[in-house]
Amino acid sequence: MKWSKEARAHIISGCYAQWGINNKKVLDVGCGDALVSEIISRDLNLDLHGTDILDYRKKDIKFKVMESPDRLPFESSSFDLVMLNDILHHTQNIEGLILEAKRVGGQILIFEDCESMFLKSIDLVLNYFYCRHMPCPLNFKTEYEWIELFKKLNLNYVSGKPEYPWWYPLRHMVFKLN
Repeated sequence: MKWSKEARAHIISGCYAQWGINNKKVLDVGCGDALVSEIISRDLNLDLHGTDILDYRKKDIKFKVMESPDRLPFESSSFDLVMLNDILHHTQNIEGLILEAKRVGGQILIFEDCESMFLKSIDLVLNYFYCRHMPCPLNFKTEYEWIELFKKLNLNYVSGKPEYPWWYPLRHMVFKLN
């Protein structure tokens, strides 16, 4: 599983690099074990901070536990940008979490799974082994649904296009919100 996290981290870094986020103060919401966070931080030379509803870090990054699933434990405008990497389908209140991300950081970067039957069939199992206590409501959205949500929240967006190794089985959508 470590090799797939490393591959995903480099895919995410490649997506975000196109938007010139190097050397920024960044919050990674839902950072999990922080392996992906650490690789992205190293690839893009970020001042990285993490937060999650549980603390199960395996890497030593600056971290605060979230007080609730849709409230970030930081002052307004604390960060240059906020990353939401593969976590929005783990929350019931996607709108609330996006608005919280906007509150604490000016820009938001979203890397989220494309909905598929394959993904739904493995997501519960993989997340069970990754972190047994992680919420997993399978709250996936289509690209159209994401765009409609951004419009509803009055957020401007730009889409990115991930590049994958030939063997990587999942597909993602990438957005930068202002």
